[in-house]
Amino acid sequence: MHVLSCAALMRSAIAQCTKIESIGSGRLRAWLVSEIALSPGQFGIARFTSCNDPYLSRTLFPVEIGDQGFVIELGTEDPFLRFLYPGEYLSMLGPVGHIAPLLPYATNVLLVGDSQPQILFPLAAQALERSSEVTLLLTESYPVEALDPQIEVRSGVLPQMLDDFSGWAHQIFIQSHSALPTPLHHKARHCADEAYALISTAMPCGTGACHACAIQCRRGWRLGCR
Repeated sequence: MHVLSCAALMRSAIAQCTKIESIGSGRLRAWLVSEIALSPGQFGIARFTSCNDPYLSRTLFPVEIGDQGFVIELGTEDPFLRFLYPGEYLSMLGPVGHIAPLLPYATNVLLVGDSQPQILFPLAAQALERSSEVTLLLTESYPVEALDPQIEVRSGVLPQMLDDFSGWAHQIFIQSHSALPTPLHHKARHCADEAYALISTAMPCGTGACHACAIQCRRGWRLGCR
């Protein structure tokens, strides 16, 4: 099991919100124009306002990646929406995280989404561009009508779904807020040739300085951003 972690080289830039659109089920997508170029598996860290409330930076995983920026997804109850509207500027830091490598022979790709499956969508787009078969396993409700129709979607209990796809996938990408429980870790390792986890816990600084993203793993505490 590999964990996609923080890259050493980052830059600061200004991003501008150009559009916000509802996709249903209490979800919104915002289009950001930015000089920071993100790749699948990477994310940015943003300050939505220069005032002290909220003081901490926000992790922004892209849902879509374009030539001039990227799209993010937020819930309609997200407190940061007070500061995000078309025309508004954000202070960005990035890219953070390693680029997620897609195996050359990965014709079957399995995505496992916990509470934020949308951060896996750039990986799905990358696989579909190579004509790979992509299946997304969901443990919570999500507006699947917003997904690429080429993605097969399954919903249910995760351990059972992983058993159903055991041996099918060449590569598996898992979104999680913390380190995977040992039973799930073992199932993921035996489900595909390679398994990667994208940790989407809060990462206020993104540089390993604040230790707010510490995650307890089998080999001790690790920093999610690194």
